[in-house]
Amino acid sequence: MRTLYLFLLAVVGCFMVSCVEQVEPNGFVRINATLQEYSETQPWDRKQATQRNGLGALLEGGRVLTTSEMVAHHVYLELESADGSEKVPAQVVAIDRGANLALLEPAVEEETFLAELTPLALAPELKIKDRVETWQLEDNGQTTVTETAIYAVDVVSSYSGSQYFFSYLLKGSLQSSSNSYTVPILSNGQLAGLLTSYNSEEQISEVLASQIIQHFLDDAADGDYVGFPTLGIGGATVDDESFRQWLKLDEGENGIYITRVAEDTAAQDCGLQVGDVLLSVDGYDLDLNANYDDEVYGKLSWSHLIRGRKTVGDAIELVIKRDGEVQNISTELRANNPGLIPAEFPEGGPQYLLKGGVIFQQLTQKYLQAYGSNWASQAPLNLLDIYYQTDEYTDQFEEAVIITGVIPSQTTVGYEQIRNCLVQEVNGVPITKMADLETGFASVKDGIHALKLSESPYVMYLDAQSCDMVDRALMQQGLPALKRIQ
Repeated sequence: MRTLYLFLLAVVGCFMVSCVEQVEPNGFVRINATLQEYSETQPWDRKQATQRNGLGALLEGGRVLTTSEMVAHHVYLELESADGSEKVPAQVVAIDRGANLALLEPAVEEETFLAELTPLALAPELKIKDRVETWQLEDNGQTTVTETAIYAVDVVSSYSGSQYFFSYLLKGSLQSSSNSYTVPILSNGQLAGLLTSYNSEEQISEVLASQIIQHFLDDAADGDYVGFPTLGIGGATVDDESFRQWLKLDEGENGIYITRVAEDTAAQDCGLQVGDVLLSVDGYDLDLNANYDDEVYGKLSWSHLIRGRKTVGDAIELVIKRDGEVQNISTELRANNPGLIPAEFPEGGPQYLLKGGVIFQQLTQKYLQAYGSNWASQAPLNLLDIYYQTDEYTDQFEEAVIITGVIPSQTTVGYEQIRNCLVQEVNGVPITKMADLETGFASVKDGIHALKLSESPYVMYLDAQSCDMVDRALMQQGLPALKRIQ
């Protein structure tokens, strides 16, 4: 995950930069956020609070656009005028952490200073070499404007690491400035996008494009945000000649070898199978790198045909090759399915349940990331197996429920070292999701809870009466709740 920390940057020279004194930042709103992420190991608790300051874009309807990274896991949000003279508490209207977008509005009913500002309109689709301006706002209300041009486009991930969206690439240095966690990009006075990443060494900025923002705003307009569509496959290239022969691909036939079809997705709906080769999407042939030829931008990732051009519920036409035969398939796109292992904790906090000092949690990528920057190889092997081989688990589990720790108590003597075990059954009840734990523990027999695990000791026995006593003691000691299950 790439994070935008412009306030840490040193000035690295000037590239078409101009500092504009006393420019009215009409349409810009400061955003002040107090964030507290949840603890990976004590999911009922939050980590130390941090402050984040950014710059949002005022849109029609008095709503403010920013990045989801700016507001995720917030405990307080505030909108502030450019000169700092007025403030108003804010709330989230819609958020999409995959696209790294969030929409805010005042959390009060009376009219605020936003009514005195001029909303920004979204810019039309821009092209390579089009000129844009990066706007930053100093503490005294003065603006710093960096003028540059789009030198390339790409389909990139800016936050969750699992979804990719169409972005403009800018080259040029940016100044260190306050309120720069999120930065609007303008073109001819219109909002062209939001800066989501800046590499100070290469002086390259990634800007989530206005057409993706428009998609987000259209979806959020009715108050029921659904999200961006997805097909629901994993794939590999078909550039190896021996592999191509085995797949019976003719010369000029390229695309994606399907290695995974996710559950409850459009791909599963239309019968796509592991081993199929996806040759074409909506009439666009795919090349060896899974790119298609865009009429405006040239080579782009095929995923833009799904997330950038379609909405949930739209039909899409696919051409595949299966066992040497070309087939035409159509399907209706669904919203993104987080799958067995979600990338993030839910906004309301990680799911957990405590019973007798045993901590049960839903396995997420966020939990795995607690094992450090090399988590993808250093996290527990059994959990990585679930993460990388989800297809082998999805028939049995909707959510992967694991034991993440044990609080020493009279109930857990001898079990203190157990952690990172997949829970398969509780009192004979299959645990397919977190909610099943409650059903399982309510099904106690002969006063003993019996837990079936995927790892040693494979079975745990907990005295039910002792569990209840420990649970009451934990609440008396200040634990806010014994469970958070959604």
